Amino acid sequence: MHKKMGERMLAVAALAASIAAPAQAERFELTYTGTLTRMQSSLGCQNFGSIVCDGGQALSPVAPISFTRSVVFEIGGPAFGLTYTYALDSTTDWYGRPMRYEVFNQSMGDSALSGSLHGSDLPAAILTQAGLATPGAISAPFVSSFFTREIASYLDVPGTERRSDMWGISEYLNWRTAEGHDLGVMFQLMQDRPAAITHQDLSQPISESQFIARMNQDFWCDGCTQTVLATVRDLTGLYGPYDDYLYHGTVGAFSLRQLDAAVVPEPATYALMLAGVAAIGVAARRRRTSN
Repeated sequence: MHKKMGERMLAVAALAASIAAPAQAERFELTYTGTLTRMQSSLGCQNFGSIVCDGGQALSPVAPISFTRSVVFEIGGPAFGLTYTYALDSTTDWYGRPMRYEVFNQSMGDSALSGSLHGSDLPAAILTQAGLATPGAISAPFVSSFFTREIASYLDVPGTERRSDMWGISEYLNWRTAEGHDLGVMFQLMQDRPAAITHQDLSQPISESQFIARMNQDFWCDGCTQTVLATVRDLTGLYGPYDDYLYHGTVGAFSLRQLDAAVVPEPATYALMLAGVAAIGVAARRRRTSN
């Protein structure tokens, strides 16, 4: 996601303010293990509209970093159904290959979890590579679920178009250093599958029940791709030059179970809560898998 994140946050706040009463959301618990094997650093970047900015390096191998995450997330509530669509007529993938990229993204729900974490809950190696010290307390996680359709084609090789849909979960963690820097880590799990998408139906939203059915399909299905990402970012540079470190890897284990429905926060509270996580959300622009 690039500069449209600010527009999305304004749309979230407007939608939340228009809702007169709390809504119920379906709650799920996701547990997975991942192994990160490649890393791309983006230093001094200026353009959120590029998958890899001018200051970015191609994905390079790193020593395997294994981790386990367990999060509770919600589908429904004020953020459900917020969408954006964009096309990049000329961009590059993680390896510098020229491509055209059309994306539709739909928010399926956002939630702030109670409690806080400690820096020891993070894989130390992803901080070390970025030159960051392990933090102490970390604020309560913010978790969002999303659905994406995309049409991507490589401009240097005719006939390489890929059409797919994807569901995923993003977990945002942030903290402030003693020097006053706001730092963040975003973990993402995604499952991508080939899909018969046309340009006409690329931007068609899906319902809550359709998304739940999509999640409950075979996670390890033939032709599907399972991916984990971890992005480490100094949030101080959100609206100017910025540095981040993107780790890319594979899923080792996966479990998903439905919990009881939950009442989401009051609209005004929800709008303020979402505004607080706008910063790290821009890193979601890197969701696409590298095929």
